[in-house]
Amino acid sequence: QYGALDKAVCCAQQAVETGTHVNEEDGFEASVLLGWLLVLTDQAERAQSILQPLLTSLQSTDSPTQQGVIHNLLALCLRHQRRIREAGWHLHSALEISRESGNQRNQALALANLGCLALDVGASLVAERFLVRSLCLFLDLQESPTDEEHVQTYLWLGRSYKDRGRSQDIRACYEMGLLIALHAKNLHSQLVVAKLLSRLYADMLLYAQSIVYYEHCVSVSRELKDKKLEGECLEKLSSFYLSLNTEKSSRKSLDYTKQSLRISIDLGKREEESETWLQVGRIYYLIQEDELADMYLQAAVKTAQRMNDPHFALSIYEEAGDVYFKGQRNRMAAVHFYRDGSLAFARSIKDTHSEFRVLSKLTELLMNQGEQEEALQYAKLAVEIASQTGVRGNERAAYHRLATIYYSQQQYEMAENYYVKSLSLGPPVLHHPMEARYYAKVYCRLGNLTLHELKVVESDKITRASTIKTVCC
Repeated sequence: QYGALDKAVCCAQQAVETGTHVNEEDGFEASVLLGWLLVLTDQAERAQSILQPLLTSLQSTDSPTQQGVIHNLLALCLRHQRRIREAGWHLHSALEISRESGNQRNQALALANLGCLALDVGASLVAERFLVRSLCLFLDLQESPTDEEHVQTYLWLGRSYKDRGRSQDIRACYEMGLLIALHAKNLHSQLVVAKLLSRLYADMLLYAQSIVYYEHCVSVSRELKDKKLEGECLEKLSSFYLSLNTEKSSRKSLDYTKQSLRISIDLGKREEESETWLQVGRIYYLIQEDELADMYLQAAVKTAQRMNDPHFALSIYEEAGDVYFKGQRNRMAAVHFYRDGSLAFARSIKDTHSEFRVLSKLTELLMNQGEQEEALQYAKLAVEIASQTGVRGNERAAYHRLATIYYSQQQYEMAENYYVKSLSLGPPVLHHPMEARYYAKVYCRLGNLTLHELKVVESDKITRASTIKTVCC
């Protein structure tokens, strides 16, 4: 129930040891429970070694229900080991036993498991037949506590339709599953199905419907008093609202992100807290409240610094800079985060790839903002670091960027030199149209340089020499 399966296995092992000293029935039930827990913890072979002797011991007894349970569990073990044929045999045995004993619930479970097994091997039509028969039996079991299995069968049926692209049938299955879970007040099943429905609508780009189901997930997480889960649901809900791309939805996203931030602070999760401060800053920037954006971005980097994890601090500083770098306003604000934060951390941990990436961003930003001299300094550093990354593409990009700065400064001989170096690092054979386009663009520029700019420079040199000679004479 609380996700502590390893501890549950230890307790079940103790129960088996104790049960053998009390009476045979208690020992048997404890062994079945242990086998089930081992299946859940992906210890299928060990589970099989416990369950197989139990099945053998039941052969001479009149215990059809227990035999059916063991057959089902052994089928799960074999399914985990990809022994599909043997798993199918055990499920068929469980189905026959339940039919003979008139146990409708076990029949429904065996049919549902057969449907799931068919899905595993891609037989969606066969799976549909088993699952529909299972659901017909579940419908007659209103008084039995079968809601979770009933819901799961609808989910498997939806999955069988998914393989054939029947989106309306998938939605109907999921919504039926949710109705059953709501009627049974089964919070866990509600959460599982609501998430699936939300994802289904998101895949169809119907974000408004996705939001409805994720708002239900938030309500369920609060009923469960699971703060961690609530925070995760709030983050997802925030992202859905943000994707609607309106000011109203962005402010709604902001509200949910702030709620998630409070939970991260309460739980003492510094990493999540820093990332959420960052996300609030991003949203404030989107709604053009730049002062608040800067305040939250500063809070994000300060929180990251307190963690004493330079790799994490580097990434947060860089992402904070990216908010401005990728935006349309106040782009120079990125320089502080890149230069004083991520670049410094990259150098301290000798992360050359990150250092090159940040230097490249600084160069591009300063070039676009007309700060050519400062851009030139970072471009030179990027060329030095690019060779240390061992990636030819990095060196090529660094040379090209440096050449472009020299070109903008009308230092045409330097520009020509670095454009040629950039071309020399290209692949010997072109595999993509983009590569051909790049080569054509650079060769065009080199041609223009040779024909016009360098010719003018040479002409100026000759003119100056003639002038000097005339003066001397």
